[in-house]
Formats: sequence, C-alpha cells, structure tokens
Amino acid sequence: MRILKLGLCTGIAAAAMIAGLQAPAWASTEYLWTAGGYGLWSADPSSGDPGDAIKACDTSSDGWAIQVSLNWGDATHTRTIDTRGHQSGYCTGWATGDIPESETVDITVQQVKLGDDGKLHYQNPVHFQRQA
Repeated sequence: MRILKLGLCTGIAAAAMIAGLQAPAWASTEYLWTAGGYGLWSADPSSGDPGDAIKACDTSSDGWAIQVSLNWGDATHTRTIDTRGHQSGYCTGWATGDIPESETVDITVQQVKLGDDGKLHYQNPVHFQRQA
C-alpha cells in the first residue's frame, strides 16, 4: 500500500509540474517578419492588445508598403490591412474581429505598392499558419 501511495504521489507531482511549465501557445503578440517590415498577430487578448487581430508595420524607406492578410474558413473570410500612404516607421492600428476558437488561420505578410500601371504589385510574401 505504501508503494502504491508513493507511486500515485510521484505521478501526480510529475503531471502537475509538466502542466505548470507549459505556457499557452499564443499568449502574446507575435512578430511576423518580411523584407521592409513586419506584421503582428494577436490570437488572444493580452497586455492591452485585442485578440484575433493583425497589424502592419513598415520599417524601411524603400517605397514599398507592408500588407498583412488573414484568411480563414477555407479562404471564405479575409481581413487585410496595409501601410500604403504612410512613410516608413508607421504601424497601422489593429484590424480585429471574432474568429472561432481553434480555427486555423493563414497569414501573409508582404510588400505592396501601386505601380505606374495603376495596379498593385507585391513582393517578398511570407506565409504563416496559426490557430485563432
């Protein structure tokens, strides 16, 4: 009986220690980098940042803006934000809205600019997949 109690106590202590050491997967805002800037992804509200939110930041005065696109639901839902019309050093506000928990989202961070031909041109796309 004594060995059984010792085994149970050891097992419970080990499980508690493992559970206590595991941090939430997306507890804070995540930086998603591309050439010339970055996007921010915030899955859950934390430190004043909203949840299910994206933000775009331009760090280079190269003539290109930064665009962040968020897609989910087999690409039937989209949220896009960009820094076009602003100088480098600019970050957009948060683009947010509710996304069902555990939904897989696809995030693309890329450079964008309006060309002389009147069309948007894109370069250096970086793709990320996360959980809402």
